Amino acid sequence: MLFVSGRYLVFLAFTCAAFYGTPVKYRKTVLLLASLLFVGIGCGPLLFWLFYAILTAYGGGRLLEAAKGQGKKRLLLGTLVVLLLLPLIGFKWGGLLRAVLRPENGVLAVAAPLGISFYTLSLIGYCVDIYRGQYEAQKKLSRFCLFAVFFPQTMQGPIARYPFLRETLYNKQRFCYPEFCHGCQLILWGFFQKLVVADRLAVLVNHVFAPERQRLGFYVPLACVAYSFQLYTDFLGCVHIAIGSAQLFGIRLEHNFAQPYFALSIRDFWRRWHITLGNWLRDYVYIPLGGNRRGKFRKRCNLVLTFAVSGLWHGAGLHYLAWGILHGLYQVAEDVLGWNDQKKVPKAGVKYRIFCMGRMALTFALVTFGWALFRAESVAHFWHMMGNMVSAFNPQVLTDGAAFELSGITRTDILPAVAGLLAVFAVDVLHERNIPVRRTIDRLCLPLRWCVYVGGVVLVVLFGVYGPGYTAAQFIYGKF
Repeated sequence: MLFVSGRYLVFLAFTCAAFYGTPVKYRKTVLLLASLLFVGIGCGPLLFWLFYAILTAYGGGRLLEAAKGQGKKRLLLGTLVVLLLLPLIGFKWGGLLRAVLRPENGVLAVAAPLGISFYTLSLIGYCVDIYRGQYEAQKKLSRFCLFAVFFPQTMQGPIARYPFLRETLYNKQRFCYPEFCHGCQLILWGFFQKLVVADRLAVLVNHVFAPERQRLGFYVPLACVAYSFQLYTDFLGCVHIAIGSAQLFGIRLEHNFAQPYFALSIRDFWRRWHITLGNWLRDYVYIPLGGNRRGKFRKRCNLVLTFAVSGLWHGAGLHYLAWGILHGLYQVAEDVLGWNDQKKVPKAGVKYRIFCMGRMALTFALVTFGWALFRAESVAHFWHMMGNMVSAFNPQVLTDGAAFELSGITRTDILPAVAGLLAVFAVDVLHERNIPVRRTIDRLCLPLRWCVYVGGVVLVVLFGVYGPGYTAAQFIYGKF
């Protein structure tokens, strides 16, 4: 069930009606049943693997809490992590392993349970935290199930952390009009980012990145930059819909982005991009490997290994692994060059602004280069595209509309995406300056506020999904 679909909106409306039409003490049961229905529709017969992971983590958490002796706990934790990872490895890498064993069949796509990458990390984090004694294991299976399958975050995160989510998930949720309105605002904003911006840019990106197209010269960097913005607005739109949906029920999810393309370094970028994944990798991979506690060489090796794990998590393909290692090497290079040394940063004035703009542009270029590898069909396809980029000098395609017309859309069709991207940029600028946009909207008088809401709906309807080739696509991170 796609977030950007009428079915999801109907499902969400019925769930809200049932939730608030039920006595407070039964509302968590309504959420649990709705969440099970949601994942049941998405998983089908693969729902077994979700229950397998839930029961493994639930029982494992209870056993970890009761276990005596560090050795027994460590052995039990290792067993639990392996048991939880086995389905993820099987579904992620099963097709590639089959191709290695039977090359004549090629790489076979393996259907995976909905959200397996996200709930697996959440449950592993829960078990590790119990092992570390950070909190008590959840005793009620129904509550633990709700934590694992809460439907707004199941599809694409944010990656749930038990201590954060339990603060609102298990409280007695009562209707709060401002929170409900804020949730609706976020859902509408997510629809706008996905349908008006990301799905339109996808037409150009998919055309140029298709292996059979062989576009040369400036088509390639244009598509790479477009993909950077497509991926951002696609994933950000999904996260806003997820956070907004949860907020309708008085439940808060963690934010996953903090204006990542304003980052001044790759390290800064990963503090802003997919924050819950970055925090998970830091807490459960980088720190257990030794972090920065064992010298500079070990620290740099740990960085590369951590980002290699991130690449493997994203999918069965050597280009994902290469993308992860690339980001690890980026950070090693920054460490060697002292890029994050605050002593080298100008204090203020014109020099500081020039410094920030230059660093921001360089970081964006490095990230975009990595995204091209991430988006390519393979490492070989990526290098072939890089070769195509330098094989022709045709900057005129950026101004004469040829890039748009060759990809099946006109310059007029792409204008809504550009305008929408400028709106996203403006909101990011305000957030970067700690100016809350939603609170600004709240201060408007009621007629103006409703004009904003209705205007947003009209923009999504008019410029979002229409015409051949503009059907709403699955969110990019849904396949990871």
